[in-house]
Order: sequence, then structure tokens, then C-alpha cells
Amino acid sequence: MRVKPLFAVAAIAAALALVGNDAWRERGDGLSLDILHWLSGFAPAADKGGRNDRTVIIGIDEETYARDPFRLTPQAMWTPQIGAVLDAVLDGGADVVGIDAIFNKSVAAAPAMTPEADAVLRNYDRDLLRALNRGGKEKRVVMSYNRQGGQPLWPYRSQALAVGGSTNLRPTNMIDDADGVIRSALLKTHECPGTTACLPEEEHDIAGFALEVFARATHQDLAFDRNGAPLIAGKRLPETGTDRFLLNFKPVAADPPVYSFADLYACAQAGNADFFHQQFAGRTVIFGAVLDTEDRRLTSKRLATNPMGQNYAPRCVHRDVMQSVLSPHASKFIPGSYILATAIDNLRQGDWLRPASEGLRLACLFLLGFVTAGLTIYRPFFQAAIGIGLLGIAWMAATAFVFTGNLVLPLTAGIGVMLAAVPTSLTYRIALVDRVRRQLRRSFALYLPEAELERLAAEGQAPSLGGELREVTILFSDIAGYSKLSESLSPGDLVHDLNAYFGRMTEIVQDHGGFVDKFIGDGILAVFGAPIRNGNHALAGTQAGLDMVAACADDANLTLNGERFHIRVGLHTGEAIVGNIGSPNRFNYTVVGDSVNLASRLEGVGKRYHTSIILSEQTREMVGDAITFRELDQVRVVGRDQPVRLFTPLADSDGRWMNALAAWRSGDFAAAVAAFNNLAKEGDEIAAAFAERAAANIVTPPVAWDGIVNLSEK
Repeated sequence: MRVKPLFAVAAIAAALALVGNDAWRERGDGLSLDILHWLSGFAPAADKGGRNDRTVIIGIDEETYARDPFRLTPQAMWTPQIGAVLDAVLDGGADVVGIDAIFNKSVAAAPAMTPEADAVLRNYDRDLLRALNRGGKEKRVVMSYNRQGGQPLWPYRSQALAVGGSTNLRPTNMIDDADGVIRSALLKTHECPGTTACLPEEEHDIAGFALEVFARATHQDLAFDRNGAPLIAGKRLPETGTDRFLLNFKPVAADPPVYSFADLYACAQAGNADFFHQQFAGRTVIFGAVLDTEDRRLTSKRLATNPMGQNYAPRCVHRDVMQSVLSPHASKFIPGSYILATAIDNLRQGDWLRPASEGLRLACLFLLGFVTAGLTIYRPFFQAAIGIGLLGIAWMAATAFVFTGNLVLPLTAGIGVMLAAVPTSLTYRIALVDRVRRQLRRSFALYLPEAELERLAAEGQAPSLGGELREVTILFSDIAGYSKLSESLSPGDLVHDLNAYFGRMTEIVQDHGGFVDKFIGDGILAVFGAPIRNGNHALAGTQAGLDMVAACADDANLTLNGERFHIRVGLHTGEAIVGNIGSPNRFNYTVVGDSVNLASRLEGVGKRYHTSIILSEQTREMVGDAITFRELDQVRVVGRDQPVRLFTPLADSDGRWMNALAAWRSGDFAAAVAAFNNLAKEGDEIAAAFAERAAANIVTPPVAWDGIVNLSEK
């Protein structure tokens, strides 16, 4: 990617990350939680630990309303039964009992008709008040109150006073999101002490019902720091807000056990103290309603598992379970008591959900936007669509995976950023990038293959005057004996035959990732390693040269004046200036430099050595062992003082060639003639040429021979 388009991709991603992080955040994060809970339903249910690690519920259920003495008695008159069960549970050793039921009316307040009735009514709540007073003094009972329309709904005054007033009264307000779904639990609120109104300056922090019950059940001190954040045993709860935390409704092996209030009352009446000890010793207990339609709330649990049924615990007296079938509508909702039990268990297990930090959220959204925008701008539409689809699946998988560790990433915000990045990036692509690519295609279409055009266009920079110093491999070729072959041809026939030849050679060059720079008479200048950087351009150029020579030998359609011909190829690897060179009105993408001149000289010396391909030492070293080479000679070409070692793609005759070449370089021309002639007898034309030159040096010894041949012709 070029700098400007890359900056545009980053800018698009950053802008969308900022917008996506804040836009519709509450609803988006709520939907993320619901989806993640739904995905968690496909994983094995979690084991929440031993018996005493789960909060239990004493439920005023449908069975309670169907049993005596409750079925014909108004609920306001149930206080003796509630007191009896509360006493039995406290006697059984419960750590703490949270009463999630507000009894704001009492028959004790009803007007009496006779003195005898007055005495009965005034003492009617005595058993409940005594149980509340006992539990309040022992710090084992927490009563609830609620705010409705901004006004608190308190328990009946005598009950609130009996339990110890504000010391043991805590709010059970549920935190509804904008869509009416409960996903968070109350940690603390800021309001008046006690049950009376107060001035704003008299308000103070007070723990929520679930936090208070948890602290007492685990026997830990509860306080607040200077910022109002709750402290448990002097430490702040990690990764929670100051006033709420995210509830974890992921699947569990079993829902909190529910004890029917009717069954427990019958058990208390039967005096079965052992049952209460066995079931409630060391337990955290929530007392509240678990009715089909009353006090049921919508939560993320509706998507995580089957909706909560009445998960009855062991029974004491009423062995038969009088359950009613939940309606489809009611089955989406769970009782408030269950939500409180879940909150307490989340605090006990330390497995409440942790929202991602702002930094992590922004980093994830930026990365999603960056990849999506990059795919949209730089890849073909079909590939981009596949890539974005896979990215979306990967994002869902990643969020689901980290959700198993209770970390909540912004799933829907991430999908939203991806969806927004597509049209935004398409607009940029159509407006700018594709325009640049169309210019590139028009500029390069005549001398680059389609595949190379696509790769070059992906870099997104329009051609302009200028070049860069780059290592490339230069290939020069020409037709041996061209002048004699073409002298009797008419111009039309010559052009026809040359076009067929040039067309075939161009195909070969392009097949190996190079491009033809220009045609010079019968010569061809080709470049490998530009404009696109490829791997081993020296190997690509050498293989192209071999294929060009083979095509001229094998292809019957390549002729001049009806005669077959062969070509010579020179190859050199080195640094050269590659770029658009010319004037502002007319320029060509070409290569210039000393490396180009050397490649041209190497092509010319091929006829001296009776070989079709000659390459420099630099090309041979870069090719490596992929091709077998024979070292030919060491020469000084015209216009260059530095000697060049020459190679050709050919085996070295089991070392005999190098022995002959060593004699040649050392000046032992007689030994060289003998060695080269031995190879020439086997049909080695290169050795035969060297034998002739060595014999000539015996007749006319060279002056100051250093093993380097000085060439006088180009």
C-alpha cells in the first residue's frame, strides 16, 4: 500500500471506531450481551461449585396459593406463617436471609370492632416481628424496599422497625436498559437513611440488596471509597462500575434450587428441625415470589438456556409438586428473586461479566474498520466480500471465545463498523483509487501483462516522471546472422516475420514476470524485477532466456525468409535506474545505467564462445543452484575496466572443464590445447573454440597475460 491510500484507510477506520464506540451504545452493547449469551448456550454448562456455593430461593409459588392455609387467606394475613418459616430457617443455620418481598400492609393496622378483636389484630404480626428482630440483631436478615416513580416503597413500618431500620433495609431496584431488558445488577445507590425524607446533603451511599447479602454471607466488611465505589474487605470489586455490574446468565448445570413456601411452612408446623438444618445450614437464602406472571423480568437468560422453571429442591412434607405450565409469553421472563440470586452468586464466584476497557474497545473497532476498509479499497470486489465475511465470522468467534472468560467485547459495534466501512471505503475507492488505477492501466497496458497490471494497480500510484535505483536483471537478445537472413526480404514480409518472433518472445518474458522495455531492430531489451519486485529475478530472467532459445529451435512458425534461426542472449544483474524517463509530454517506463550496457555487451560476446546464453557472475550468484552453470572466461568488455566473469547454463564436464580453464588462465597454453581438445572430441563446441584460441596464443603469445581477455568489439 502506498502512503496516501494507507492513511485514508487508517482515517476511515479511526473515524468509524470513534463513532461506532458511542453511537447507540447502550442498545448495541445490550444486543451484544444477548447474542453472546445465546452463543454461550452451545457450550457446556458451567459447574458453579459445591452445595453451599449457591444461593437458594424460598418461593411463594403457585403451590402456595393452592395449599391450606394460604388459598383462602389474603396475603396480608400470612405474617404468622412467614414468621414461622423465617424462624425455622434461622434456627437451621442459614448465613443470611434476604427478603425480596415487601409487606407494606398489615391487618394489625385494620380498625377493630371490639376490644377482643383489637387485641388479636395488634398481636397478629408478633411472630414475624420477633423473627425479623432476631434476624436483624444477628445481622442475618436483610429486608428489601423499592423505588417506584421516584418514591420509595417501604415495608410496613412495624416490620422495618423490628428488623433494625436502615441498618437492615436495602433497595432491590432492577436496572432496566433502554429496551426493557435487565442486564446489570445494582451495587449501590445514593439516597436518604432510614424510611423518612431528607435533605440532599443528608443523602449517603447505600449498598444494593444483592451486594449487602453477599457481604454478610461471606462475612466481609462492606464500605465505600471517596469516589463512592463499594469496597469488600477494603478492596474494590475489579472491573465493575461504581453503581452496577454486568450479570452473568451463562448456562449453569442447575438453576438455584427453589423451596416451596407452602412445603416449608408445613415442615415447620411438623417440627422437622433436622430438615431445615440439612437444607439451610451455611446457605444464603432469598425469600420472594416465583409466580407464573408476577414479578417476572426480561433478561439475557432467555437466550442462554431454557427459561427458568421451578427447580424444586428436596421436599419435606408435600411430596407432590403442584406446578403450573408457564405460558409461552411468561416463559421468556424470570422471577426477580432469581435475578437477585444470580447477582449474589456472580459476586460469590467472582464471575460477573467484565466490559472491555475503552482502549480495548477502540483498538478492536479500529482494527476491524482498518481491515474492512483495506479489503474494500485494495482487493477485487468478490475477494473483498469473501474476506469481509470471514472477518465477521472471526470477530464473532473471538468475542464468543473471550466471553467464556467473562470479558465482553463490543460485538455489534464491531459488526456495525465493518458494515459502515464498506460503503465509506467504496466511495473513496470509486472517487480516487479506481481513477488512479485506470490511469495506470492506460499508461502500462501496452508493455505489461494483465497480471502485472493488477499487481501494479494495487500500489495505487499514478505514473509520473522520475525513477528509482533498484536491483534488476537485464536481458538482451538478438538474432544471429540477422543481416544476411533479412537482406532479401521485402519490408512487409520482414515486419510480418519479426512481429511473429517479437510476439512469441514477449509472451515468454511476461510468463516469467518480466516486461519488454523496447525492441531495437532485431534486438529485445527485457527487464526482470521491475516494476514489480519479485523474488529471484535473476532466476526468472535466466529461465526466460532458456525458453526463448528453445522456442526459436522448436517453433516452426518462427522463421526469417522461411529459414530457421537462433538467437543469442546476454544477462546481467545489478543496480539500474528504473522509472518514467522522458519529458513531461512524453515519457516511457524504462531502465538505464551501466548494468544495461553490460548486459548488451554480454549478448554480443556470445558468438565468440559458441553459446546462446551468457550471463554475468552477479546473475549466476543470484540464481544459485537452481540451474547448473559452466564458467566460461574472464573478460574486459569495451567501455568497462572492471573484468567480468562469464557463465553459461551448461554442466562443467565432471571437472575436466575447470582443469582446462585453469591451464588457460595460468598461460600454459599447450596444456590448455590438449585439455580442450579432449572435450572437443566429445562434441563440446565451446571447448573447440577455446582450443583454437589457445593454439593461436602459442603461435603469437599475448603480452602480459593475466588470464583476462580484453575484447575490442562490442
